[in-house]
Amino acid sequence: MSRSYEQISALPAGITPLTGAELCELEQDGVSRKFPMSDMAGITAAHEAHHQRDGSDPIGSDEVEAYAIPYLDANGRIDSRVSDASTTRAGKVQLATDGEESGTKVVVDTDSRLSDARDPTEHGIQHTDGGTDPIPNATTSNSGLMSPADKTKSDSITPANIPTAGEKAALAGSYGTPGAGNKYITEDDPIIASIEGIPVGVPIPVCDDAPALESPFEPMNGQLISDAESVFDGRRLRNLNGASVFLDLTFTADAGGAYAEIDEADLPAVGLHDWVIGTGVADNTWVSDIGLPLPVATSQANIDRTSIELHENDIYLGSTGDVYKMDGSGVLQATSQTETGLIYLKSFDGGLYATKETSSSNVYLMDALGIFQTTSQTAAHDGNLFIHNDELCVVVQDVGIYKMDGSGVFQPYLSIPAIASAESFSGLIVYRLLSSDPLYAHDGTKSFRYTVDDALLGKLRVIDNRLFCFGVGSVSEVINGRIVPIIDLYTTYDAILVDDILYVVAIADHAWIADIDYSTGEVILSDTAASGEIECTFSNEGRGIIGGAFGSVGDQGQKLTGSFQRSENTGLVVTESDVSGAFTLGAARTVRPDTIAGASYEINFNSATSPYARTSADTWGKTKTDAYKLTYYMRIK
Repeated sequence: MSRSYEQISALPAGITPLTGAELCELEQDGVSRKFPMSDMAGITAAHEAHHQRDGSDPIGSDEVEAYAIPYLDANGRIDSRVSDASTTRAGKVQLATDGEESGTKVVVDTDSRLSDARDPTEHGIQHTDGGTDPIPNATTSNSGLMSPADKTKSDSITPANIPTAGEKAALAGSYGTPGAGNKYITEDDPIIASIEGIPVGVPIPVCDDAPALESPFEPMNGQLISDAESVFDGRRLRNLNGASVFLDLTFTADAGGAYAEIDEADLPAVGLHDWVIGTGVADNTWVSDIGLPLPVATSQANIDRTSIELHENDIYLGSTGDVYKMDGSGVLQATSQTETGLIYLKSFDGGLYATKETSSSNVYLMDALGIFQTTSQTAAHDGNLFIHNDELCVVVQDVGIYKMDGSGVFQPYLSIPAIASAESFSGLIVYRLLSSDPLYAHDGTKSFRYTVDDALLGKLRVIDNRLFCFGVGSVSEVINGRIVPIIDLYTTYDAILVDDILYVVAIADHAWIADIDYSTGEVILSDTAASGEIECTFSNEGRGIIGGAFGSVGDQGQKLTGSFQRSENTGLVVTESDVSGAFTLGAARTVRPDTIAGASYEINFNSATSPYARTSADTWGKTKTDAYKLTYYMRIK
């Protein structure tokens, strides 16, 4: 096959892309040979300079481009092409010099600051609310800071009031033994049972060598009570134990005795016949009188046999005639009742009740129009109404006390023959009999004598936790078993306390209401010249008893016995057989009447020789009495 030779430009165009199977002709070893295109890698001549930064065919790039090959800088580095390190990627960092502070440089481990044991700079504010590095508040499971609310609560706690371990045990129900380590008791504690039945406000005598009574009892030393749970809060107790009471009073000299005004809260601590000591007060001065200021009468119509009651902020007056209501100017106005003789009034559970003073009376209840209507009781009720243990009671004269049940019917409660009137006081029902006898009290189980003195023939009323009785001549207060007159007001019937004004119902030539400023009292001294502001010490000799009671025989001292014979005609002549007991024979008498035979003797008396035996069957005692000092306490809540 012959070959033709033509110029390449004259040849037909080749087909691309090449597959590598095409043949090429090359001279090799002086002979033309054919080679596959796939073997034609070729040998390139040296051309490095062409690919350098300034060459004709540079490979690298100075531009920041994706996937480009960067050039090294003049120092053979590529710092400008490496990113700075961050919290999310690795990169280049610059190290800080020793002690250098910079936000773009890293402290190395040889920095002196990492080994300097110095106090940190002040930065506490950064760890509080609003700081750059706040520490969380503490929780029940994690420690932390105290929150403002927790701080307020902490400051409100009095450490002395934090219960001890023993007190906490008591609060959990284990009462234990009351003491310094266990001040709290539970309802299961036997001590609770020991004070049940002891009413609030009644003096309790305790032998001086017996353990002192603790809360809710207080010694009666004339001290000011500060206990929000007590009805005596803000008032002084009576001084029955001989304590000293210090009061600043301003006296006015007076021929009848220097007098001073005394705050009502302090009044109980000062007693009649108390000794008074103070600069400007004469020696051996005592309290000659004490009581409330004199009343001022209001002008009222002639209203007989009355009682007074506060009901829904209005003052009502019961009488043998109509029922009266006080108007805004302090004048009583008739309410025009269809029933007359509604004497005894009592406000209870939103209603105003009334009874008459006749044996055929009923119990009446005021309706919405202000008219009293009968409640149709099954028995007659003719005595005063009072509230005992949150229940409405009524006296049935000469019979006893009835108590209203849940349906409004009064049922028999206590049988007390000859009863005239009653009132609830300190957990007891204190009552007066039809005759002028002492007051008695009933504790729900038994009756007992309550006062030494005979009561006035009038009504009983508790005012400001104090028991008063009314009658001819005065208003009296029941104080420690005595009935003590405190206001001389002719004949009195009843009283109520409204806004520190004591409204007393009294009658002289006509009936009137006396309004008394109950917020102050008056103390009068035996010294007539005391004047000005004086810091006084009021004290008494305390209260105690000599002897006591043992069984049915009082410890009154041994009965001293003895006897001798006397001759009517010849004088006193005895022999050894004529004397006994505390009498003994002395020396023989040599001078005696000639008409008397035998020896005669002197008579000696010595109580030490008195026999111990009394003549009664239940004898007990000794020649000398024992003295027992008592300390008085009062239950205040």
